[in-house]
Amino acid sequence: MRSGLMSTASAMSVPLFIRSAPSFAQAADDLTFRPYPHDWMPGFTWAYLADENEDPFKSPVRVDRNGVHVPSAVSGRFSVNARWYVDGFGFIYLGADNGGRYYGKEDFKGKRPFNLNYEFARSRIMRNRSVRERYEKSGVLFSAVVDHLVDLSEELFESATKYRTDGEKCAAFANKCLRHALWAGEKIELEKARYDVINRPRSSNPYFGCETRQYIWAKSEAFTRRFVELFNFATVTHYVWDTWYELFEPREGRYNW
Repeated sequence: MRSGLMSTASAMSVPLFIRSAPSFAQAADDLTFRPYPHDWMPGFTWAYLADENEDPFKSPVRVDRNGVHVPSAVSGRFSVNARWYVDGFGFIYLGADNGGRYYGKEDFKGKRPFNLNYEFARSRIMRNRSVRERYEKSGVLFSAVVDHLVDLSEELFESATKYRTDGEKCAAFANKCLRHALWAGEKIELEKARYDVINRPRSSNPYFGCETRQYIWAKSEAFTRRFVELFNFATVTHYVWDTWYELFEPREGRYNW
């Protein structure tokens, strides 16, 4: 299975501009994360840092064709975040958080560049492990689908770890690992939600609502009558006059609904 996944991943995962990137001057004490983006990604030119609460903060981080460079002037612990394309999953904002420990001053000292693909995969693998363990302690029993996705992502992560000295091969396995790890994370959350619905029924009546901007275009008495039967809560989004939409409330106390 790994051989089959690997056969196309290596070529598809590393674009020409990374393979042929010239050397750029950078400070010796920068912490660098080298990306190997998928061919379908647009130019990788932007990333941001977040703190241990996942709140972004202003920083001198910069991105060039050699990767994401974090100057040693950055204080505190941080994660590296970017919009990323994962084949078979799509575009998503991912965070590399050092497997849940976050990066800090100790990571700047005499280390080779991090492989950003691998760091994304490692962080997602560790997150899935932590979340799944927490949910299992609360009584959730996960399906064979979750077990399969988790096992496959873990197996591919082991392969990526084995090839950490080969940037392209490591990144190719990490990309495949990410695909299955992200789907595993989605399934874990859905099955936990289903468990809560079954085992913790609501004691109060739920409210149903919708975005009401288009409501006034429904020139139907039947629709108007049934709407209030089905929706007992609505979010009003359009008060300001324009030339396209009628006013939801033309004047105070008079409504278009």
